[in-house]
Amino acid sequence: MALSIPGPWWWFVLNVPPPWRKDVQSHRQTPCHFRGWCLVHAPSVLEETAFRAACAFARERGVSYLPDFKTMRRGGIVGMVKVVDHVERHPSRWFSGKPVLVLERAEPEPFRPCKDGAGFFEPEFAPNWKPKGKVYA
Repeated sequence: MALSIPGPWWWFVLNVPPPWRKDVQSHRQTPCHFRGWCLVHAPSVLEETAFRAACAFARERGVSYLPDFKTMRRGGIVGMVKVVDHVERHPSRWFSGKPVLVLERAEPEPFRPCKDGAGFFEPEFAPNWKPKGKVYA
């Protein structure tokens, strides 16, 4: 199972250190019953205007180390994260008033290209491939 998170939001989930790490992800499909580990997918499309707005949003929340638009990975698996809840409200600095997935234990993964999907989806890989993260060791 993979969760597609637009850039640079996925980058904030995987690469920003606590306590500034993005620990919630907007998810309007209510209710969401999925709980557990999933891969993090970076969509192939990344609009520069939306990217700049997201980076400004992150700066307002204390994030000073930001990704580069030109080198940001697109169109593949970039990490893994544990989904622990789906809530209407959350105390996270990243909460913006919409229902969110609560995320824990985010880990970057070596980039692995795959076709885009929306929300939660099953990515297509070779049958023997497994993520390198600790949860799969």
